[in-house]
Parts: sequence; C-alpha cells; structure tokens
Amino acid sequence: MHVQVPPQIVNIVNELDPPVRKRRLTNEDALAAIYFMLRTGVPWRDVQIFTRNFSASAVYKRYRSWVASGVFEKVWTELVKHYSEQRIRSDANWFHDLFIDTTMIKNVGGVDGLGKNPTDRGRLATKMGAIVDSAGIPVAIEFFSANRNDVTTALDTVAAIGCPIRPEGWLGPDKRFKNTLVGDKGYVSKKLRDALKPSGIRMLTPNKTNSRCKKMHHDDRVRLRRRLKVENLFCRLDKFKKIHCRHEKSLAAFSALTYFACDMMFASPKMHDLMEWGERP
Repeated sequence: MHVQVPPQIVNIVNELDPPVRKRRLTNEDALAAIYFMLRTGVPWRDVQIFTRNFSASAVYKRYRSWVASGVFEKVWTELVKHYSEQRIRSDANWFHDLFIDTTMIKNVGGVDGLGKNPTDRGRLATKMGAIVDSAGIPVAIEFFSANRNDVTTALDTVAAIGCPIRPEGWLGPDKRFKNTLVGDKGYVSKKLRDALKPSGIRMLTPNKTNSRCKKMHHDDRVRLRRRLKVENLFCRLDKFKKIHCRHEKSLAAFSALTYFACDMMFASPKMHDLMEWGERP
C-alpha cells in the first residue's frame, strides 16, 4: 500500500513538533505509518510490515506523544481555518448552509466516553457528531456517549465549530437568519431552536407527522434533500478500519485518529484546487 502524506500536513506537524537530529524516524514517515494503520486496521505490532526501516514501537511512541499534545486536532484546526479563508475569499455566502448529524461507533477496546447504544441492544458504543458545509467538508467534530440524545449534543457540536471559521456577522442587514443548520427529525426541539437564535442560526428539520404547521418553503425542501452530505462524511470515515470500530482504549486517541482521517480529506485533487496549495505533488 503506497501512502503519501501531503507536504502541507507534514509542514504543520513539523511546526508543532520540530524534527530533531537524533530522531531516525522523521515526522513524514511516522505520519505515513499511522495512516497505513488507520486505513488497514492492523495492530500496532504489524506496522512493521509498512515501516521496514523503523520499529513499530518508535511509530507508536511518536503517535502517543502527538495524542498527548493534541497535534492531530491542531492540524485539523489549521486546515479548516485555511479552507474557510479560501472559501470566504471566493464566495462570501459559503457558510450559510450547514448540515448536522450523529453516528454510532461500535466499541471493541474503549474504556471511556461510552454509553449504552439503544439501536444495538444496549451494547456500549460511542456517538460521533459532525457538522459539514455545503461542500461536505467537516467543520466540527465532537464525541459523546451513545446514550445521549441528538438534541442534547447539538449545542456542543455547534460550539466545536470555533471562532476562526465563523464569518463576521451572523445576522444579515435585514435582521434575518444568515445561517441555516439542517438536521433530521432527531433535532426537532423548540428549546434547541431558541438556544441557536442568539447566534443567528436557524434550525431546519423535517416536519413530524403530528406537527401543526406542515407547509415548507421550496428552498428549505431543497436544503433537506442536501442533508446527505453529512451522511457521505460518515461513509467516507467508515472506510478507515480503525474508525469503523473503536479499538483505541482512550477517547483522546480515538478522536486523534478521526481528526487525522479528516486531515487526509484535504489531500484529494478536488480539494487541492480549492485550498490553493500551488503545484500538485
């Protein structure tokens, strides 16, 4: 399996963890080995198959040091910040439609951040909440116990978006909502809609069968049909064997792998032109 980590990600990691002369294992080689393990799902001891010149323990120690210092999350934050700056420069209205949803992740070796999964006969699992933009790029990722309701996780997921990627002025000049957060019927809640109003975010969900007002604008119906973008994100993350089922003991380690998988989404040819990274490697 050929693995090539984009040089932009390697440069950010080198700034956060400067390379040392005594290190035989470079940051680029360590990232490639971690991605190999993340994609194939092999145990850490089998990483030696990919890194023939370095021991698997050296890669694992580098990985644990990066998890402790939050390197993967910081890299993802920098990439999303750069992505938002490029999108706002080309289209000032790119942030108007956001899509939110959650997914359940089966637990194999985790010990924290777990809850009973009501959709899997009460087995322990972890719930991951995500928010994507109109291009399907994740701008917020949070983790919860599986027994938490989607409504109770929405505010925490919105708060994870962070100030660096929020454009100025959440309310338009006509005092109308400038941003729409699209979710499924699990987010139908008047308390949630009222809590998002001060931020200028309008919560859009499908109407329930017992709702009084069932009329909906044509633009809102189009937005609801585009909610599959957040579902596509979960489908892309399922391709990573280490994310499809949680094998990591701590939630911090598992979230670091998820952030790294999202980092690699910026390496696609489609995103390369949008990020304006210059010549392709």
